[in-house]
Amino acid sequence: MDAKKVNPADQIRQEIQTAKNDLNELIKDCNLGDLRDAYTDLDTGLANLGVRIQKIRDRKYAFNKISEQQAQEFQKQWSTKKFTIQSQINLEANNLKAALRPLETRVNGLGAGLPNATLVKNAQNDLDNFESRISSAERAIREMFDDLKTEVDKLTQQLDKVEFTLDNADAASFGFLPGESVVMGVKATWTRDGKDDKDDPEGILFLTDQRLIFEQKQEVATKKVL
Repeated sequence: MDAKKVNPADQIRQEIQTAKNDLNELIKDCNLGDLRDAYTDLDTGLANLGVRIQKIRDRKYAFNKISEQQAQEFQKQWSTKKFTIQSQINLEANNLKAALRPLETRVNGLGAGLPNATLVKNAQNDLDNFESRISSAERAIREMFDDLKTEVDKLTQQLDKVEFTLDNADAASFGFLPGESVVMGVKATWTRDGKDDKDDPEGILFLTDQRLIFEQKQEVATKKVL
């Protein structure tokens, strides 16, 4: 049986609706929301670095070479460029919104009068091109702080690992030996027979300056036999 043919007028109306949906997405994207989020995350993360490092020091952790000077240098670099980046984001967003308005008028007018396939196709092509323009604008601004973000992310991941270690060491169900210090803790699975099995217990593997200890954190279900 032949597939039901789509009425040309209905097809054009569907394409018009697609174009309007794409337009609505572009209107939101013009605000550069993802870029603003990345900027805010970096700004907040940098502001918190000093406090996080000090808290780790207060917990007497001394094995990982966490540099307060490095954090201060990152904050110094950010302070020299953050306002320029923020201004550039606002300027580019306003320029994009202004550039989109003529296309917005065209797309919103597609449903008036007789459907015209050529006008719809041209409008859709321009929408696609505008999406590329937004992406290019975002990339250009990200390049202004990407290198710094990469370095800050490395330090942040380092702090995450240390905080994870200390939190789990504090919550450990066993006691550490007098004078024993935790170097690192990681999530691990105890494969008792050397082979992976779904019933293998999961937990935290601690490396201290004296021992290697596995603490099971997962309750292993046992079969009930009547």
